[in-house]
Amino acid sequence: MTLLQRLPRIANALARLWHDSVELQVYLDDLLVDRRRGRRGFPPEIYNELMILREYCEGRYPGSSSSA
Repeated sequence: MTLLQRLPRIANALARLWHDSVELQVYLDDLLVDRRRGRRGFPPEIYNELMILREYCEGRYPGSSSSA
């Protein structure tokens, strides 16, 4: 719920991608992995919610993986 309240743009993007397992995992990975170096990152409660969503999706869509 913290993600939805504090970062609705990201929550809406996740909702749009929810039925596309590959794109959803790519988006979650892009949010969680710092490829640009130096990003501040998310507050712990939002990071935890994103990790829970990623873990849920990995179980919901076994065998799919991002091409990062």
